[in-house]
Amino acid sequence: MNKLLDRLEEFIIGSLMAVATIVIFISVVHRYLSGYEIPVLQDWLLDMNVGWAQEFCIILFVWMAKFGAAYGVRTGIHVGVDILVNKLSGTPRAALIQAGLVCGVIFTGLIGIFGALFVWENGMAYETLSLLGRDTSDFFEGPTTPDLEWPTWMVLGRAAGLLPDVLPLPAGDGELRPQRRVADARPRPCRRPGRGGRRKRAARRRVDLDRRRHRARQPWGRREASGPRQVRRTTS
Repeated sequence: MNKLLDRLEEFIIGSLMAVATIVIFISVVHRYLSGYEIPVLQDWLLDMNVGWAQEFCIILFVWMAKFGAAYGVRTGIHVGVDILVNKLSGTPRAALIQAGLVCGVIFTGLIGIFGALFVWENGMAYETLSLLGRDTSDFFEGPTTPDLEWPTWMVLGRAAGLLPDVLPLPAGDGELRPQRRVADARPRPCRRPGRGGRRKRAARRRVDLDRRRHRARQPWGRREASGPRQVRRTTS
């Protein structure tokens, strides 16, 4: 389940970034080309309205930041101070990690609840009740964005959907675990179990054997191998 959510969030973040880059590129090219007096092309570019590009990209970047924050919590790549956690071990360390996770769940829950209430009262209630044919006298229609004229509750609705993304998921045994490190979140190449380790150990043995042979060839190496050399006194 975690792998599916990670891939989904990676795809959404990459798609939002790609769309924002393409829209900004088209807007910049349109702005520069419309300043040149090129027959037919200049009139066609001036008739084209791309004033909504900046607002659209801002909305995409806001959504990208929300999905990126959720992905960062899931993979454990957010900046954190872990001096106290690293100093502890055993039960105190586990208790501190669990307390941090619980605080994160409470904070995220409050943000999700208040965000959902804000979105509901900012126009979502009016639209929902209008579709159901109910009385909308207690709610107002809600504002819209300046350029795109989209209802703001649709743009801000991502804040209400942040709750299920950033909650730490339980492990297989039902216990909450701390988020993974960056190295654990990266994809690892597929290898046969144990084959790479045997090759590394064999290479280390060969290197050690070559070093021993090289030392044995040296004069100081022969002296160490054969023990201290005894000086013989000869008389002539």
